Amino acid sequence: MVSAAFICALMTTSAQGASPAAEAEALIDKGNDLRRSRDDQGALPLFQRAYAVQPGPHTAVQLGLVEQALGLAKSPDERASSYLKPPLVPPARNVAGLPIAWAARAPYAVS
Repeated sequence: MVSAAFICALMTTSAQGASPAAEAEALIDKGNDLRRSRDDQGALPLFQRAYAVQPGPHTAVQLGLVEQALGLAKSPDERASSYLKPPLVPPARNVAGLPIAWAARAPYAVS
């Protein structure tokens, strides 16, 4: 079993100047090591920290998997589903800044 002090030390020590993505990946690697040794409870704070540092589909699924193993979530994709929705894309505009659909209906050519 991993002690609480060890987990706190892992959560507070990160490479100086490391990118959020690199820090999250390191936390996920440590969390996966703990899960392989059947310590889901010890892995949970590492995945929570990884998700706080770098929210995204990869960290969300990892956190969802450990939450599911601990009975805290119904499925790992509950958390990740928000990242799978298509992003909102603003309507296409021409160089004049007018919506293309509106410019096509204009009685004059916009160039």
